[in-house]
Amino acid sequence: MKCVDHLGNKFKSRREMCEHYNITPKTLNARLDKGFALCDALTMPYRMRGRYVIWGNEFGSIKQACEYYHVPYDAIRQKVYRGEDLADLVLLAP
Repeated sequence: MKCVDHLGNKFKSRREMCEHYNITPKTLNARLDKGFALCDALTMPYRMRGRYVIWGNEFGSIKQACEYYHVPYDAIRQKVYRGEDLADLVLLAP
């Protein structure tokens, strides 16, 4: 099966296309299933698991960031997993 990316580049397989963009096929499939455009699904950078940086402060988890900024973790966690920006949520939290 031949694959074509958003720029018209042709690849022998989806795996080859993913290798070109340095993502895994699993990541590409998950992004496409969530409704991402092909361009975004291929080019969006990985979020390094367990690393959150807010205003220059680095945290190993969402919970650590919430504790540092005195924000309720339960109110923030689900919003982050739905794709909202952690820094914005912390800034706007009551």
